[in-house]
Amino acid sequence: MPSSINLDSKPCIVVGAGKMGLLHGALAQRTEGLDVMGIVDSSFQSRMIAKGIGLRTPIFSDINRAQKGIANGVAIICTPPSSHYSISKSFLENDWSVFVEKPLTMDPKKSLELHDIAESRSLFTQIGFQQRFSPVIRFLKEMIAEESEKNEDKLVSIEASILSPQFSQIEDKGLGLIRGGVEWDLFPHVIDLCLFLTDTRKLEETSIIDSVVNGWKSIDSEISIGGTINCSLRADWGTDEVRKVECSGKIEFGSGKKVCFDPDSVTMAESGRVVFHRRKGANPSFEIADQEYSFQMQHLASSLNSGNSFHSADFLTGWIVDSIISEISEVGNVDS
Repeated sequence: MPSSINLDSKPCIVVGAGKMGLLHGALAQRTEGLDVMGIVDSSFQSRMIAKGIGLRTPIFSDINRAQKGIANGVAIICTPPSSHYSISKSFLENDWSVFVEKPLTMDPKKSLELHDIAESRSLFTQIGFQQRFSPVIRFLKEMIAEESEKNEDKLVSIEASILSPQFSQIEDKGLGLIRGGVEWDLFPHVIDLCLFLTDTRKLEETSIIDSVVNGWKSIDSEISIGGTINCSLRADWGTDEVRKVECSGKIEFGSGKKVCFDPDSVTMAESGRVVFHRRKGANPSFEIADQEYSFQMQHLASSLNSGNSFHSADFLTGWIVDSIISEISEVGNVDS
């Protein structure tokens, strides 16, 4: 274990040595402002994998041993969603800031409790909704603000879909349900995308118009935000339309102006003119997911010192997302 910590850096513990834990751990190790002091996983096999890929940090079997002797910092939680509540609460009650992979808890009451604990202790929280860090989504966010301010042209609708081929050839329902089904694995991303683009921070500003849960592989939903913005959302992880996870869609303004977006670009719908392409910006050769996750980790490091969570999603947003999905799951029309 390192004998000293950079005074400008925050101690970091990664909980969960699966795919996402190892990804976030590796990114945190090379991000200025974070010192990875330990990785925690109860699985002996996972701990051996972490050591085998060359992570040079202590690896522990339980949280208490990892925290021993370390100043309060940030916990990066990448365990199964069913464990998010108990692990997050443990760190928050010991005055640690918390980053947790989505979804927050899948239980609105538990998510709200975590938010309240963090707020009462003035602790920083962040959820892994990495779409917020896509250069394309950042451009859309700025475009919406500029149209509203300069042209008084308000956003009236959002269409957003997130597609994945991961279960396109698999019929074993149990494999998908282990991860909560598509409504908890992929769907949170498009809900959060709408909350981010519309600056929505209150659950009462949202309402569900219609929803169809198509078995365990896909879900379609229509949500109203603020009574004026209609959001048509789709998540499907059993499609052959794409070769990897892709988020795309269209936004429309009150004037009738329509703008399409995909993982790489923003295009005017009528003319087909490309107004933004991420490969013309920083790190053009990066895969889009690499950009999003890298920017997300950099934001975490800088925000821990500033205390300002924008533009990431905090536990309040996590509670709103969990609440919307829980309601959709209860009232959605099921087409199996």
